[in-house]
Amino acid sequence: MHPALLLLLRLRRKAFWRRTLGGLKTPRGAALAIATGTFFVLMVLPQLIVPLVATFSSEGAKANRQFVEAALPVIRTLLPLGLLSLVMLSVGTGWGESAIYFTPADVDFLFPGPFSRRDLLFYKLAQSIRSSILAGTFFAIFAARYAPLLAGAWLGTVLTLLFINAVTLTLTLLGQIVTQRADSRWRRLALSAVAIAVGLGLVATLKNFDPIRPIDSLTQFRESLPGCIVLAPFEPFARIVTAPTIAKLSLWTAAAAAMVLGLFGISISLDANYLETAQQVSQRYYQRLQRRRQGGGAIAAMPIGGASRIRLSRPLWLWGVGPNLWRQWLLLLRRSQGLLVLIAIALVMGVLLIVLRRQPGDRIQFFVPGAVLAALAYQSLLASMQLPAGFRGDMDRMDWLKSLPIHPAAVALAQIGGPALLLSLVQAILLVAAWSLCGGAFPIYATGLVFLLPVNLLLFGVENLIFLIFPMRMSSATAGDFQFMGKYMLLAMLKMLLLVVGLAIASAGAIVYLIVPQLWLAVGCCFVLLLLIDSLVVLLATKAFLGFDVSLDTPPA
Repeated sequence: MHPALLLLLRLRRKAFWRRTLGGLKTPRGAALAIATGTFFVLMVLPQLIVPLVATFSSEGAKANRQFVEAALPVIRTLLPLGLLSLVMLSVGTGWGESAIYFTPADVDFLFPGPFSRRDLLFYKLAQSIRSSILAGTFFAIFAARYAPLLAGAWLGTVLTLLFINAVTLTLTLLGQIVTQRADSRWRRLALSAVAIAVGLGLVATLKNFDPIRPIDSLTQFRESLPGCIVLAPFEPFARIVTAPTIAKLSLWTAAAAAMVLGLFGISISLDANYLETAQQVSQRYYQRLQRRRQGGGAIAAMPIGGASRIRLSRPLWLWGVGPNLWRQWLLLLRRSQGLLVLIAIALVMGVLLIVLRRQPGDRIQFFVPGAVLAALAYQSLLASMQLPAGFRGDMDRMDWLKSLPIHPAAVALAQIGGPALLLSLVQAILLVAAWSLCGGAFPIYATGLVFLLPVNLLLFGVENLIFLIFPMRMSSATAGDFQFMGKYMLLAMLKMLLLVVGLAIASAGAIVYLIVPQLWLAVGCCFVLLLLIDSLVVLLATKAFLGFDVSLDTPPA
């Protein structure tokens, strides 16, 4: 590597620590850093203390050993499947392009500099390796709880991350030395071959699929001939984490390290003229990061091709709420793949329901409706945090919203109710489809339909209220921003606290059932309480919207 690039790596490392420690000089930064450190300590210490304390007694050591032995089959089954999914995702989408992502500063100053393509590739590899080692060390703390050897947990997580980086980089560079048409053809062929092998392995597995014990079915797929073939490249990484002895750990570590080094060697030897593609990829990747910071979470950064042609008929005026609802729905349909993610969750749920339909009637009578409602609840929580909707999605248009000639309550109600109404409509269709497909206890489905809209209003209302009081973007401007991490975790805990309190107050209406044992009367009381809480949240959001100062409260881009 060129000496100037080595110097740049050292300077970037110093800048990282200077920026991190510089944020501790202010009282606010120190408080947020302490909160972040406390949160991580509470997460990390139990993973280290529990096994250590267990060794002080023979019963504790035996219980810890049994816990680890029970976790080994799960790790050996799920880790190769997870790696296979990541590789297929990299082959089938543009996710692997991030392997050659360079920051705008790198593109402006390094690409025109006196550096060869191979020097820049070494520079990128050095950054990837350092990031993998740091992230692997952090994840190894959690993996150590389930691994027989601490060294196996660390080596397994680090080599797994290095393998993912090596695979994505190799696939990206291989795509540069062939034509675009040939690249698309071999990607489709590779995905088709893997899909056929997985399908053959799943044929026998689905016949004996048990939703109560899905790990056994996945283990059966892993041990089948097609499963062994497609999962063979990923098996060493699971074996490292679950290695019971130093000898086996050394053997599987050598195999995994040889694979990683071989992939990195192939990447370096290709010497593909990737700089022009890297510049285009870096520009697209940076634009996605900016969209994510401006409008929402990770799923907000992926635009839908041709979505600008979507049209919706204009609703009624409704004191100014209607046009804003129409605008919210158009934004959701046009500028992100968030709704596609929600549809994907629904498709997965549909496949599970088809499998559950084969179970005895007494099992699905209450289990299936409960599973459906749990999946919809997770879908709502994910949507409220990640969809680029509401005030957070319009954070760079707050001055425009405040200048509208309509009542602020109408603005707040539309910003909160737009995504909640659209999501509730989609979920109502899913709920009716689940009842038609699998049946089950109708009162559970009906209760779910009643609570869809008020619960979604509460979720989006709390999300918008917290944003208006503590405005922040969904990602930090720089890596290692501990103030951002501390603030994000504190606000996440505050959101969950408000949601728990609101839902607990609303569920108090069920006390009526103890006096008058009528289900619909209890549901109606809970529904009324939930609507009152939603009205209070909208009122507070309106007050926060009035107090939002665009010149002071808008987070920096």
